[in-house]
Amino acid sequence: MNERQTYRCDSCNCEAKFIRSSADDRTNPRCKCGAQMKKFYSKPAVRRMSAEIETIAVAKTNRN
Repeated sequence: MNERQTYRCDSCNCEAKFIRSSADDRTNPRCKCGAQMKKFYSKPAVRRMSAEIETIAVAKTNRN
């Protein structure tokens, strides 16, 4: 479990946001009802590149 991730319980719809990583990163956290929580899904967002980053990307592409 990484820092600043949101988890949601499927059985009671409880939601929790974790600000620190746990000692055991291999398991998902458990809800107060006992069910295992899953990561909250958020759709990927399309972002516009800034002019500076776009210039660097074009320059690298033109080099090859």
